[in-house]
Amino acid sequence: MIESSYRINTDNRSFQGASFGGLTATVFTLIDDHQQPLFKNYIANDAPYWDQPELMQSLIEQRLLIENKIDSNFYITSAFPLGNHLTVINFIEGMEKLSIPNLAIHHEWYLVHH
Repeated sequence: MIESSYRINTDNRSFQGASFGGLTATVFTLIDDHQQPLFKNYIANDAPYWDQPELMQSLIEQRLLIENKIDSNFYITSAFPLGNHLTVINFIEGMEKLSIPNLAIHHEWYLVHH
């Protein structure tokens, strides 16, 4: 593990992924242990939320049934015009409508191609 070689603040770990890795970061946000999470920060770069929307909705609902809060920072980026910007925006709006306590959602978009 990285912690064996470097000083790491284990209370502030981050997980980052781009494209389908961003989708993975989102899934980890939802399935991480709600009592002792491995990560505090999740970074999803231009995730393809158009892929498997029913599964993503199911994961969100299951997570909120376990505990109606997520103690994390969720950083989301999107690529515009040739990226997943519109589906990222739709995903963020859906998450914000849920008003999940303690989940801080941050979004930046970039004028780049995916």
